Amino acid sequence: MNRHEFKRLRDLEGKTIEADIRFEKDSSIAAVLTFRNVRISNDLGYALFLNGRYNARFKAIIYNVRVEDLGPICRVCVNGEAHGNVGRTHKHSLKTEECAKFGNIGKDVVPRPDLMGMSAREVFNDFCTRALIVHTGMFYDPEGI
Repeated sequence: MNRHEFKRLRDLEGKTIEADIRFEKDSSIAAVLTFRNVRISNDLGYALFLNGRYNARFKAIIYNVRVEDLGPICRVCVNGEAHGNVGRTHKHSLKTEECAKFGNIGKDVVPRPDLMGMSAREVFNDFCTRALIVHTGMFYDPEGI
C-alpha cells in the first residue's frame, strides 16, 4: 500500500465496525488490557483490523489499524512512548510502501495534544470520527474493568 492508497482508504466513507469493543486481560502485565482483530468493513475490499491496548497504570491508550498480510497502516497513541519532539500523545500513519511491510509506521508522526486527558472511549470516538468509521457495536470501557 502506498501513501495515495492509504489516503484513499482513510478518506473512504462507509467504513464500519460491527463488533463489540471489549478489552480483556492480556500478558503477564496486570495493568494491560487489549482487544485484537476487530474487523473494519470497507467498500475497497481491504481486510482491515483494529487492535487496542490500554495500560491502566499510565492511562496509556493505543489503537492500531492493520491490513491483513501487509501490516500496520495507522496508530494513535495517548500517553504512550515519547517520540522525539511529538511527545507521548501522537498519531502514526503510513507514509511509504515499506512502512507496513516492515511494521514501521513511525516515519509520519504527528503530535495530537488534543487527545491528552481523554478516556479510552473518547479517543476511540475521535479515531472513528476522523477515520470515517461508524461503530454499531457496544464499547466496553476498559477504565471500568
